[in-house]
Amino acid sequence: LLILAVHAVMLETGFVILGCPTIAGASSIKYTLPELGQLKNDEARVLLRCQSVGEFMVVYGSVQGSSQIFRLSLSISKFLGEQDQASFSLYKDAFALWKEIKDNLTLRLLMLLCEIAGLPLPACFQILPTELKMKILEFLPALDVARISMVSSELRFLAA
Repeated sequence: LLILAVHAVMLETGFVILGCPTIAGASSIKYTLPELGQLKNDEARVLLRCQSVGEFMVVYGSVQGSSQIFRLSLSISKFLGEQDQASFSLYKDAFALWKEIKDNLTLRLLMLLCEIAGLPLPACFQILPTELKMKILEFLPALDVARISMVSSELRFLAA
């Protein structure tokens, strides 16, 4: 389930999957950006490798053409509930999981991929770190925060 969560955050960040792997049993998945979909070479592609190590799922992310590797360790017991619990409580803290994946893996991969591919870095409020977004929202009038909360589920959660 954590692999699916990582995959969902990758897609939400703007990546598209390359090929057609079976996500359920995948240990490595390749992604790219829609802007790079026409390229035939393997440069500027993101590769994610997932490995279960004891109580952790470790995700390694790299961009082909770079020697930089990003590592994210997700505690299985922290983010997943017991198997016999109701399905609505399966993820203990979905927002914390989403934030961990987005801030520590997908945004870093996105910025590195854009840099290597020669694309402009995405400049928008949504890609700022969560703590910074929360700090900015503190300074807005309540009416503006209410309007912003209608943009996305993340902003709705932050505005609450």
